Amino acid sequence: MVCTSSAFAQGGTTGPLTWNYHEGTLTISGDGEMPDYDAEMAPWYFSREYLTNVIVENGVTSIGNYAFYNCLVVNSVSLTDDILWIGNNAFAGCKALAALDLPSDITVIEEFTFAESGLITITLPSGVTDIGERAFAHCTALNSILLSDNLTTIGTRTFTNCKNLSSIDLPDGLIYIGAGAFSESGLISIVIPSGVTLIEWDTFGHCTELTTVSIPSSIIEIQERAFQHCASLTSFTNLNPVPVDISSNVVFPGVVTNDCLLIVPTSSVADYQVAEIWKDFNIVGGGKLVFPKSNNSEYGYVTGNGLYEGRAIATVTAFSRNGFCFVNWTKDGTVVSTHNSYTFTVTEDVELIANFEKGVKTIISGKIVPVSNPCLEEPCPPGIVYAIETDSINYIITLKGYWVLDLPIIIDTYSFEWNDPITAEGIISVKQDMWGNDYHEIEILSVVLTSIDENDKRNALSLFPNPTTGKIYTETEISIKVYNLQGVLLQETFGNHADLTAYPQGIYLIKVNDRWSKVVKE
Repeated sequence: MVCTSSAFAQGGTTGPLTWNYHEGTLTISGDGEMPDYDAEMAPWYFSREYLTNVIVENGVTSIGNYAFYNCLVVNSVSLTDDILWIGNNAFAGCKALAALDLPSDITVIEEFTFAESGLITITLPSGVTDIGERAFAHCTALNSILLSDNLTTIGTRTFTNCKNLSSIDLPDGLIYIGAGAFSESGLISIVIPSGVTLIEWDTFGHCTELTTVSIPSSIIEIQERAFQHCASLTSFTNLNPVPVDISSNVVFPGVVTNDCLLIVPTSSVADYQVAEIWKDFNIVGGGKLVFPKSNNSEYGYVTGNGLYEGRAIATVTAFSRNGFCFVNWTKDGTVVSTHNSYTFTVTEDVELIANFEKGVKTIISGKIVPVSNPCLEEPCPPGIVYAIETDSINYIITLKGYWVLDLPIIIDTYSFEWNDPITAEGIISVKQDMWGNDYHEIEILSVVLTSIDENDKRNALSLFPNPTTGKIYTETEISIKVYNLQGVLLQETFGNHADLTAYPQGIYLIKVNDRWSKVVKE
């Protein structure tokens, strides 16, 4: 370790990485994962009173627990996109850190990661599915956070005491909100999405600025003090046609219920007027109920839950999660649409089930082409989406449930432009536009290979010999799968080799874990 006459170290190594501190800037470089630390034990911790700038260079793949804990004057952090994981408490107490660009491949925000930091605004990468306990707790300056569309879980007290957070858009695919998640925050209004079934203890407790709340038909339990001391609450929309039993819970202490409007399905007004606690609100009917729900929230989620007056037009939409596909909409067991977006005239209360199933993985080869945007509802949107053109079918590309509208298309470590060749593994589905015309989609899970170029060579597996007349070998014993170019699994074995002796000459695809390569059989 290199030391100077100053009271703290100026540089050294930590795990496989090297760090250097100079005039307020900490630079971390090397290849591999940063170790985890205990509180106040990162090697640069004692420079924290002077540390203003952090640079994490390419090659570093993680940020350890407590890495920059209580670095009070850090105001600039540059993170490489090579980082896949950020540990708990990594930036907790960084009170001068107002903003941070997170690496694109992060999937989890760990507990306490940014607690008591100075964040004002932050955008979560699209792959983030979980936010841990107290991850943003006591971020009193935070006024803007853009959540990932793929988010399913918000942990216990995640945003507690975020006093300046006046609004937040919860994604439609959200399933779980932990106890006290938004307690003592500055929220003015909140709409809970239809995948959530439980409002836990103190979730919105002491949100003194909260005026309007909307909860979906899916809510089956509201725990004690969920809305305690929400003294400004004036409008509460409850889309559940059956009043949730809260007679034994103190859900609304500190709320003047008879001054608060309770909007419910018109057909349910009489039931709410006799239900304990609910009957104390100023109850009005808001219209006919449209109640879409998923047959399995782990397979997919839905939008469109709401109240509609008169003969209104409603649209419900189903979104499949990664590895699953949408099948159809049913009403009372009868199929009403095979398209994931279903539009209809509301004439009565209606419950609709979006049916999803596990998708079958398929490998297809083709080239990237633009195709017309399928018309799902009028007016038809102009423009194009991108697809994989094969000999017989164009498969519209979806990534995490969304069509691709722009180039380049980034998948894994690959970048694709118009007419680029691609072989991809994904889930195929057949859907219909508003005119009943079929179109095909592929939810891409991974790239198998692209054209023979340096990009492939860098990402290819180490297989030898290649070409081969029989056996191919890997560097370690591992599960090996062999496919033909049509995506048919020919062989699955465990060991350090696979035997292609019995197969005809040609090109074969080899999969080890989630990495692919191709082998020429002579």
